[in-house]
Amino acid sequence: MATTPSSGSPGRIPRRPALPAREPQVVKKVVPRVIAYECCTGDGPPLHELLESEGYDLVACSEGEGLLEAAVERPADVVVYEFDPDRQGELGLLQLLRRVAPAVPLILLSCRGSLELQRLLQALRPAYYAIRPLDTDELREAVRSVLERRRSRAG
Repeated sequence: MATTPSSGSPGRIPRRPALPAREPQVVKKVVPRVIAYECCTGDGPPLHELLESEGYDLVACSEGEGLLEAAVERPADVVVYEFDPDRQGELGLLQLLRRVAPAVPLILLSCRGSLELQRLLQALRPAYYAIRPLDTDELREAVRSVLERRRSRAG
């Protein structure tokens, strides 16, 4: 008969100590962070109203300083930026945003459009560009699409 070294008794195999029970792993759902910068008081509802029902971690800004602080504080997954070509310093603010957060996708909405303006804005590499007013579903789909592309690139 075989004996085991630990027990000394023939034919008995010692039991392993029980493993501690595993806690179920909680998978945290990552909520995309969207910064909405709105400056126009033009046609249609405000940007934050169009996006808040989507369940994003939404930060609404109406001042350039607030936009830059939000972008630096915690990186956004997308910035939806309402561009007013008549507002002083708008293009400079966009360029500064690009320097602060170069990899963040940018959805640009303009209150008015022209070929010259479109060329200026294209230099900022927006993921999506439209002229307001635009359909609510179109904006929501643009944000979803940009977030999906970003997610697929990340992993």
